[in-house]
Amino acid sequence: MCTTSKLRPKQAPRMQQFAQEPDVISTEQIQAMLDENSGLIVEIIELNNSIKHGKGNAQLSEFMEKLDTKRKILNKNLMILAKWADESSDTSPRTKTQPNFTNHPVDRSNTLSQAHIQQMRAYQNRTAQAQMQVQIHAQAQAQAQAQAQAQARAQAQARAHAQAQVQANAQAQALAQYQARMASMVNHPQYMHMAQPAPMYQNNEASMSMGYQDVSPGMMAMSAPQYSGNYPPINQQPLAHPMQSSNPSIPAIIPPGN
Repeated sequence: MCTTSKLRPKQAPRMQQFAQEPDVISTEQIQAMLDENSGLIVEIIELNNSIKHGKGNAQLSEFMEKLDTKRKILNKNLMILAKWADESSDTSPRTKTQPNFTNHPVDRSNTLSQAHIQQMRAYQNRTAQAQMQVQIHAQAQAQAQAQAQAQARAQAQARAHAQAQVQANAQAQALAQYQARMASMVNHPQYMHMAQPAPMYQNNEASMSMGYQDVSPGMMAMSAPQYSGNYPPINQQPLAHPMQSSNPSIPAIIPPGN
């Protein structure tokens, strides 16, 4: 009895030291981390759906910013869970080396730690798959948006090219019609007759010049009008009496000196 009473005080410090191990993670901490990650995954999926249905450039940038923030938090939590799992797996061999008088509580803590480790690893796998699906969905959404923008640019270029082609065809048709009208006006007989005045005028001038050259001085003298009247010849003396004109309306001419 004395030996047992002496052994019991030595067991209490070891139990208390094991219970205060900093490497042991509580179930509440692990469950809180898992719940937080579940909420983050739900928010990430909702943000991806909002980005997929795009409601404007301003909201799209806001959704992308929130999505990046949630992903960073989720990755940080996953790293913490992985660290806890590694630390729990590293501390599990040390707990097995405890004396036999603490075998029952140590086995129970080992069972809890192993269960939490398996739960965290399974959750990490599911989270990694969900995150991969989110990334694939985001990449597909970005690719679809880029294709839509490229298609819109191609359609705009095609419309601009078609409009330019229509305008060029209209200008060419108008020019052809104008040229056809001008050609028909030039080939019309009335316009052909009006277009040749200069040669006819030159021919008239030539005939007139030839006619003047053929007329001799004698013919010009013969063609001059002959004098007929009551005036005296130039080489004779004027009459002493006034000259009477054959025309009564013309007054009598009185020579000078009379």
